[in-house]
Amino acid sequence: MLRLSSLYRFPLKSCKAESMQRASFDALGLAGDRRWMLVDASNGRFFTQRALPHMSQLSVLWNASGGVTLSAPGFEPLDVAVPLNIDLNLRGVTVWRDSLQVPDAGDEAAEWVSRFIGKPTRMVYLPAERAR
Repeated sequence: MLRLSSLYRFPLKSCKAESMQRASFDALGLAGDRRWMLVDASNGRFFTQRALPHMSQLSVLWNASGGVTLSAPGFEPLDVAVPLNIDLNLRGVTVWRDSLQVPDAGDEAAEWVSRFIGKPTRMVYLPAERAR
């Protein structure tokens, strides 16, 4: 018999995991898992913890509407809502060999994550309708 001892999701790809007591699933798998991503503002390539180990210090709490709260040592928390219209403000991003168009989270989120990452960064959302 299998026993589940812990359950985690990563609302923002390559950042700190969020511990969960329960999980729900949707068309992409675990609800809220890896729906947000940080990308290089100049070329749309996604950032990973392998290249930027300090991403592990970025805490992300997912809320039921799909938005997230970002927090990190020395930074004020920031609430980021799911883009209202997933067909507007699209940004070209590259995840491994896949290229796709996804909604950008806006300038306030970009400024916050750029300060944290240390270079121009955009935060994007991956709705089920645009999954790779």
